[in-house]
Amino acid sequence: MRCPWAISAPDYCVYHDDEWAVPVHGEAALFERLS
Repeated sequence: MRCPWAISAPDYCVYHDDEWAVPVHGEAALFERLS
């Protein structure tokens, strides 16, 4: 099941399915998410 905002664009679907609510570990990965 996807959030309503995730079905509004193909890029949002990919982000929702692959990155949303996935834990991030390590300083480099955290920095990548913040920038």
